[in-house]
Amino acid sequence: MPLSPPPRYPHLSLLVPEAQAELASLELFELGALGVEQRDATTLTAPTREASGHVTLLASFADEDGARAALAELGNASGLGDCQAQLDFVVGDDWRDGWRAHFRPSRVGVRLVVQPPWPSQPRPGFEARADDLAITIDPGHAFGTGTHETTRLCLSAIEQRLQARGIGHIARMLDVGCGSGILSIAAARLGVAHVRAIDIDPSAIAATAENAAANGVRAAIEVDGEALESLHARYPLVVANLETRFLLPLATSLRERLEPGGQLLLSGILEGEGERVQQAFAPLKTTWQAQEGTWLALLLSDAEPTDG
Repeated sequence: MPLSPPPRYPHLSLLVPEAQAELASLELFELGALGVEQRDATTLTAPTREASGHVTLLASFADEDGARAALAELGNASGLGDCQAQLDFVVGDDWRDGWRAHFRPSRVGVRLVVQPPWPSQPRPGFEARADDLAITIDPGHAFGTGTHETTRLCLSAIEQRLQARGIGHIARMLDVGCGSGILSIAAARLGVAHVRAIDIDPSAIAATAENAAANGVRAAIEVDGEALESLHARYPLVVANLETRFLLPLATSLRERLEPGGQLLLSGILEGEGERVQQAFAPLKTTWQAQEGTWLALLLSDAEPTDG
């Protein structure tokens, strides 16, 4: 029997000025990208044309037609300025090992360490500590092996801000748009007894369940595809790491899931969008905010936090 041809995975390679990377990433997602990874000369295995101040964005697509359509639309995209895009293919499944080499243990906040499930050398300067809380995440697909700025902001907030105000005694948390489950797992590892995690993507539900089991906190995390609007329980801690365009329509539903005196942690907010988000979530008030790169995280509450 003739051998089947090896699979081909389409992706767009987009060379952009670093200052435009976030805008270009959002545009790629709008055009149907399944994931976008930012790379520079230190994380690309092949030689690049990168000039000073430029980065390469690698955007994966479900099929070649979708990738070609996105490539055509990028030529008409406004605001991207000086960018160069091309369609490439990764042939065969050996790409997995190449991407795994870039996912290495790294510290987020003080005690949290995000690591892959396979043996890997830590990033330069990383030192393990006796009181580390390791979170093992299997990214599954390419173009998503690292933690985004919004994820790091949320992890740091959960650990440093909320723990200082009693997260170790909070009984319940709601994670809206749980993705890989990393925030739910971190909360459970930090002492939250029960986490309700929801996502509209079946693959995210499966990933959260698998990663929770791998981290020994599966019993503490209830994950499913229930719509936020269908929930009735209220929580002392609600987390939503979603882009602003998704947060705004959910503002009322998210507020309704918060206990009186509870805390709502939001991220996925680009610089310049913070005021609009705060207005949408009024009368909740911002009690803390942080920024990494061009991304913001906000902690909102209607009163001083109480133990859940």
